[in-house]
Amino acid sequence: MAALPNVVRKLSGVTTEAGHQTWTRDQLRPYIDHVIACFGWDRVLYGCDWPVSELAGSYLQWLATLDRATAGFSPADKRKLFRANAAKVYRLDV
Repeated sequence: MAALPNVVRKLSGVTTEAGHQTWTRDQLRPYIDHVIACFGWDRVLYGCDWPVSELAGSYLQWLATLDRATAGFSPADKRKLFRANAAKVYRLDV
């Protein structure tokens, strides 16, 4: 799917696919990195998967996990992930 330029990927549902009570940030990091590597910063959107995500942790746990996994990346790339790409894909005037 990543080879198709018109396809974007939401980065969500990661915790609910892991061990609900046992996942760690370090376990999820390779999956987060893989999605970003395959789709690139221009085609990845933040997703929280709420309320289903509550089965495997809180909204803030997921947000903190993703924030930590992307800590080494530029502010511009993080802005794309958390805001700009969604605005572009959903044609939001923000």
